Amino acid sequence: MAIGFLVLLDTLLRARDLSAFYTDAGVIPRLDLIEWSWGDPWLCLHLGGSGWLSAAVLFALTAAAAVQLMRGWRTRWMTFACWLSLSSLYQRNPLVNDRGDLELILVLFWSLFLPLGGRWSVDARRDGAQEDPVVLSAGSAAMLLQFAQIYVFAALLKNGLPWLRGDAMELSLRSALFSTPQGLWLTRWPDLLNTLTHPAVALELLIPCLLLCPLANGQVRSVGVLLLVVFHTLVGLFLQLGIFPLIGALLPLGLLPAWFWETVGWQRRLDRWFPAPERPGRAGRLPVAVTLFVLLCLAYTLACNLFMVRDPNPRLIPDWLRPLGRSLRLEQHWDLFAPLPPLDGWFVLQAEVDGQPVDLLRDAPATMDRPADPSAVFPDHRWRMFMVSLLFGGEHFRGNYALYRARLYHQRHPEAHLGRLELIFVVQLVDEDGIRLAPQVRSLWSGAFPTK
Repeated sequence: MAIGFLVLLDTLLRARDLSAFYTDAGVIPRLDLIEWSWGDPWLCLHLGGSGWLSAAVLFALTAAAAVQLMRGWRTRWMTFACWLSLSSLYQRNPLVNDRGDLELILVLFWSLFLPLGGRWSVDARRDGAQEDPVVLSAGSAAMLLQFAQIYVFAALLKNGLPWLRGDAMELSLRSALFSTPQGLWLTRWPDLLNTLTHPAVALELLIPCLLLCPLANGQVRSVGVLLLVVFHTLVGLFLQLGIFPLIGALLPLGLLPAWFWETVGWQRRLDRWFPAPERPGRAGRLPVAVTLFVLLCLAYTLACNLFMVRDPNPRLIPDWLRPLGRSLRLEQHWDLFAPLPPLDGWFVLQAEVDGQPVDLLRDAPATMDRPADPSAVFPDHRWRMFMVSLLFGGEHFRGNYALYRARLYHQRHPEAHLGRLELIFVVQLVDEDGIRLAPQVRSLWSGAFPTK
C-alpha cells in the first residue's frame, strides 16, 4: 500500500508540470533529449507522443496502476506496470529526478520477486487464502541488502573535505538551493551542527548493521527501521527534497519483520478485517532460475556501488556492466550531498527589456545581490532539481530553459521588447579552511530572444 501510495503521489505531483517537462513544447523536446549524450530512451514509452494529451494518458495509466497496487489487485502485474511506467517517465526527463526516484524504482523492481499481495489484499480474498507472514527468499534478501547498500555507500561517499573537516552539515543547511527556513534557523548554532556531522555519517553506517543483525533479528531490525523513519523525517524538516524524505520513511516499512506485526497486535487485527486461512508452505519461494537471476542483479548493484566509491561518475562503470543496469533500472547513485555539500547560490536570468536589465525569474530589476528567498524561483521541487541539473551535466538544456522562461515573460508582458538573454548562477564558495568567500558571478548561457 505504501509503494502504491508513493507512485500515485509522485505521479500527481509531476502532473503539475506535464507540459513543461514531458512535451515538445517544454524545456526538453524529444529531439533534444535523443541528441543529448547522456539521454537514455530505453523503455521510454513517453517518447511516443509530443503533446500533452499523450503524456496525460500515460500519467493516467500510471495512476490507475498505483491505485490497484494499493488495493492489492493483480498485485504482481500492477507492480510491473508501475515499474515499467515510472522507468519510462524517469527517462523522458532525467534532469528532474532525485535519489528518492531511484530508491522507489529499485524497490518496485525487487518487489516483483516478493509476495506483496499475499496478505490483506484483494488477491488474498479472491484466492481464499493468505501467505505465511514470514517471507524468506532471494527476493526478500535482495530487498534487505539493497536498503543496506543505500546507507553504507551513502556514508562511504561522504569523503570530501567538508565531511572530513566536520562542517558539511552547516554548509548543507546554508545552501540557498535546498535549505528550509527551519534549516537556516539551525545555522545560528554552527558549533552544534559541526558536532553532529560525524555522528550523522555514523548513523548511516549503523542502520545497515541493525537491518542485517543476525541476533535478536526481529527487535533489532525493527529499531533500524524506526531510525530510518526518524532520520528521514528530520531530513524533510530541514531540507527541501520533495517527497524523497517520505519515500525514505515509508519504503523501509516493508522490512519490518513478522515479530513486529505480532508484537504490536496489528497482524491479528488485520487478519480479522481480512479473514482468510493461511496457505501452507513458505511464502515467497522462487524457482531456481528466478533465484539465480535475482542473485545476478544483486551482484550488479554491489559492483556498481563499489565502482561509485572509487569515483562517483556513472561513465566509469565498465561498458559490459552498463546494459544490465540500464535495461532493468538497477543504477546505484547514493552520492546525495556527497562528496561535497550542495552549493550555496542563486539563479538570475538577466534580459534586456526595452533597454533595461530585468531578472525574468523574479520580474524585477536585475541584480547580483542575494535575494531574500533564493529558492522562490523554483515553482516546485522538480523545477529545483531541473535547475540544479543545469549546473551539473545538463548544460545542453540551459538555452532551452532560458528561452522557455523568456517566452513565459513575454506572454505576461506582450508589449515588452526582449533583447539579449543571459542565464547566471551566483555562487558563494567556501575555501579549504571553511571560510566563506565573496559571491562569484558565473555565466551559464547567453543568447538572443527570437523576434518571431
